[in-house]
Order: sequence, then structure tokens, then C-alpha cells
Amino acid sequence: MPPEQDAACVACMDAVLATYAAAYDPKHPVRCMDDQPLQWLKETRVPIAATTQQGTRVDDEDERHGPASLFLCAAPLSGVRHATARTRRTKADWAIAVAHILETRSADGASVTLVCDHLNTHTKGAFSEACAPDLARASLQRITCGSTPKHGSWLHVAACELRCLTSPCMRGHRIGALTA
Repeated sequence: MPPEQDAACVACMDAVLATYAAAYDPKHPVRCMDDQPLQWLKETRVPIAATTQQGTRVDDEDERHGPASLFLCAAPLSGVRHATARTRRTKADWAIAVAHILETRSADGASVTLVCDHLNTHTKGAFSEACAPDLARASLQRITCGSTPKHGSWLHVAACELRCLTSPCMRGHRIGALTA
């Protein structure tokens, strides 16, 4: 952590830790959002099926099939996780993912505390770019934003869970295309 950012980091860290330490309230849930770019890879040869003597054999050669982004929403106090994949990683894609969470997983909540990192796509203005004015306004009125420290991704529940998910689960797997 750069020394000139110590005070800001500590203040932000205290706010995030207080958010995580608050008692669970289903009417005011805490949601942590993060995203990660992915590269879709397609098999170029059919894998050889497993037998009783040998596991599945997969050729190392693959074909790049375009970029995508994985969005993860984690609710650390209730244990809920929701992941979606989108073909792009823009402000509009982030706002659509958050609006979907507000309409589905948090439909009963009066307000939602949304913990994000400092990525330039994670802004309130993204809702105005992606949604109709009424939906953007309604979404923004329900969200209380919190952010993790600039150099403290280890405090971001969604970032940690995303790393856990993508490291062992996705490494070496080839996903040919994103279905609509």
C-alpha cells in the first residue's frame, strides 16, 4: 500500500468491516459485486472418454472464441452467491447485472448495501447509461454504496470468492460460447 494512501485506506477499511459486522437484516441486505474478464476457449479435438484404467484425455490445443466477463454477487451475511456471464465488461453490463440482482435476489429488500471496488465501470452513472430513467432512479434510490480500499481487494468478499471460483474450477476448462 502506498504510504500516501494510508489514511484513506484505513477509513475505507473500517467502513467495510463495519458493514460486514452488522447483523443480518433481510430488508437491508449486503451485496458484494465484482467482475472478472474471461477468455472463451473451444476444444479443437474431441476429448477421449475416461475408462476404468485411465481418466479423460484432453488435447492441450484450443481455439480462442472471444472475450467475456463473469459477474459475481455475493451476500456474505446470508451465504447467497449469484454469477452471470456477459459478452462484454462495460458500465452498462455492470449496471444491468446489479439491476437484475435488485429485481430478483433483493426484490423484497427496501434498500441494499452494495460493496464494490474502485473499478471505473462501478459507478452510479452506469444506471443512467444502461436503464430507462425510471428504472435507473428506482435502482439508485435503493442502493447504499460502499467501497473496498483501493489497495485492499482482500477485504472484498466478492473478489475473494471470484478468485476461489475461477482458480480451481475454471482453470483448464474450455467453454466454447456464451449462450443467450
